[in-house]
Amino acid sequence: MEQTTSGLAAPGLRERTAGGHIVVELSGELDLRAAGLVTARLDTLTAASRVWLVVDLSAVTFLDCGGLGALCRARRRTVWRGGRIALVVTDPRILRVLKVTGLHRAFEVHADVASAVSAPVRVPQQVR
Repeated sequence: MEQTTSGLAAPGLRERTAGGHIVVELSGELDLRAAGLVTARLDTLTAASRVWLVVDLSAVTFLDCGGLGALCRARRRTVWRGGRIALVVTDPRILRVLKVTGLHRAFEVHADVASAVSAPVRVPQQVR
């Protein structure tokens, strides 16, 4: 995790491409403080039509409602524009948060980037 000049913890965020997808690798705590930075970047990436996005959470150590909100916003923007979004989750605690909230049904969830990129497209369920 990186420190910002304000002293608040900021998540690590890297981007790359793989198999026609934009892969966003997040690390550290994806919490309410970090959500604004992550949301801003994901908003930029999801502004175009038909974006294929993979958000790699394998190095995320903590996820709260702020982080979930950023991910849900990216999902909504991506799906609305005819794109695809998938999550990579390796930490059982992060997967548990997705399951408890029901968001494991709204997102494609994969164990690694390779499977996320090569998986057939599925239509995620609506979460109520």
